[in-house]
Amino acid sequence: MKYMDIYVTKAMDAYPYQLAETVEALNYALSADESNIYALCLMGRVYAEQMFNYKEAIRCYEEALGHDLDALIIYPYLIRALIANEDYDKARRLIEFAQSIKGIDRVDLLLNKIIIEEMTGHFTKALKMLKEMRKEVCNNRHNDWMEETEKRLKSKKGM
Repeated sequence: MKYMDIYVTKAMDAYPYQLAETVEALNYALSADESNIYALCLMGRVYAEQMFNYKEAIRCYEEALGHDLDALIIYPYLIRALIANEDYDKARRLIEFAQSIKGIDRVDLLLNKIIIEEMTGHFTKALKMLKEMRKEVCNNRHNDWMEETEKRLKSKKGM
């Protein structure tokens, strides 16, 4: 294990309950290697999930992707930050790009596409995507989310 990875591990262990320790460890990791994608990703999560600073989170995620476009860990967080920041077109383009990456969670990408369509008022399109998602799902992890989303979309569509 590299010296800097110890700090990333400490940061991951401390997150989200010990933010001061998390940030300190991430700063050490990034001072040792500014291109540490795991440190950048977790720093992005701190900005997005704890400080609601989506612009800074997006900057961290994009910097990490600049070092490794195949870093699967970054895409879900970056997509959620773009959605939270209401950058829907950018999120759509990123999802389209991410679909070409081997090993990416395609169901999670569909889930985010549905969220974007709902947030932009395209309820019929979101319902069609939900049908597509049902075909793709290979476990029960998303069943409750799909059922609740379908009910919500149908009620919004009928408004």
